[in-house]
Amino acid sequence: MLATYEESRVMVETGAYRAGTNPMLDRAIAKRDALQNFLAQDLADCVPFEESVAELSALAGVAA
Repeated sequence: MLATYEESRVMVETGAYRAGTNPMLDRAIAKRDALQNFLAQDLADCVPFEESVAELSALAGVAA
């Protein structure tokens, strides 16, 4: 999803992209902040592997 967003970042940020044109990009836009927050976990935070997998799977919309 992040790669999909990055491919069209300029269009999104300049307002040239119209929602509904690309369902994959729409999903990437909707999930971008949550994915960035997941990836920006503080180094001091200790999260069990299984919990990380479950959270990322939920963000991606797939079963863990």
